[in-house]
Amino acid sequence: MDARRATSAKCAAAAVALAAAATTAACGSDAAAPPPADAAPPTSHVTAGAFLTPEIASNAVTYDPAKVPLNSTATVTESVHGSQTVVTLNVSGLQPSTEYGVHATTQPCGKEPGSAGARYQNRPDPASSTGQPSTDPEYANPSNELWLDFTTTAAGTAYGTRTLGWTFRPGEARSLVFLDHLTSTGSQDAGDAGARLACLDVDF
Repeated sequence: MDARRATSAKCAAAAVALAAAATTAACGSDAAAPPPADAAPPTSHVTAGAFLTPEIASNAVTYDPAKVPLNSTATVTESVHGSQTVVTLNVSGLQPSTEYGVHATTQPCGKEPGSAGARYQNRPDPASSTGQPSTDPEYANPSNELWLDFTTTAAGTAYGTRTLGWTFRPGEARSLVFLDHLTSTGSQDAGDAGARLACLDVDF
């Protein structure tokens, strides 16, 4: 009987302590306290497409089937972790051992390579315009823009990932364009990667 009373007293004391700490754990439980209410879980979404000609494309268009062949594919995963964004890219069916530039752009893909608009910038270059792309390295750089440049394997595949120290403004980054060569970081042509070869609609 005394042992039962002692155990009961211990449980009662534990219950009072737990209530004071505003937890919901039962006496004798190792359940962890719930996370803070403002700790939002990571959010992510996946976009995939197979490149087709502009006339029949759905969400992925190739403007140069020689470098981005018909039915080659791209898959993009965007994950937001608080104030950071992680973007991964998987491609297949491209030309083997070939360099490509890849940029996030401001408009959806269209029938023309320029339809996707300018490169998205976290801090917009005040000197750039629709007809004059940003080439100032202070703004045209991989920390202020999303670049996912890659070189394909002998099998025409590639994988790349970038972690950005910011999140996209809703509705302002609508696509990913694939370009002719790796992106320049020069003082006069920063951000240039040659002709636009293909485009994938992605709502970042």
